[in-house]
Amino acid sequence: MTEDAANDMDSEGGGQSNYDYYNSIGRAKAGSTNVWLTPDYIIEWVQKEFGVIGLDAAADVNNSVAPRFIDERMDALVTPWICDDIVWCNPPYGKQAKKFVERAIDQVEKKNCSKVVMILAVRTDTTMFHDLIFPKASRIHFIKRRVKFQRGNGKTRSDERPAFASAIVVFADPLPDAITFGSPTGFNSSLAPFITYGSVN
Repeated sequence: MTEDAANDMDSEGGGQSNYDYYNSIGRAKAGSTNVWLTPDYIIEWVQKEFGVIGLDAAADVNNSVAPRFIDERMDALVTPWICDDIVWCNPPYGKQAKKFVERAIDQVEKKNCSKVVMILAVRTDTTMFHDLIFPKASRIHFIKRRVKFQRGNGKTRSDERPAFASAIVVFADPLPDAITFGSPTGFNSSLAPFITYGSVN
């Protein structure tokens, strides 16, 4: 991703990219710069760490990482994420990222699925992180080094590098009841989520 493209990202969220050839188109149109596929080594790490992926919540028939997927026509923000295995989601950039995080939390709360694993751009200053991810995620794994994604057509340019770090964010049933307490300096703290960091390959 170019620096200009990163600057165009909404302050609420992050996004993803494409690779050989795992997905995440969300509601973006194929071929647009909002279509970025997840590298296969990320998917391999996720399945080793969390289990089999049974549903890809932002995909199409050409790039789904799971036997079942929700594509643009089905609309992941409307279609239930019903799955007995892991739900994987690499959402689009911008405001849509926050909507997909809200949807993931909603689907776990409704017990349509027991665990959603997402890859998100690290934007810890945003309301998405402070109001949704930090209080509701069961785990955040900050990925060492930047993940280089590819476009939806499977191609990439040598000058196209992400201008952001990425993290694996997990929402699992039961969602944590974040125990919040005030510090002497007036800052709020929470015991959730479990934070890890490092390489994923």
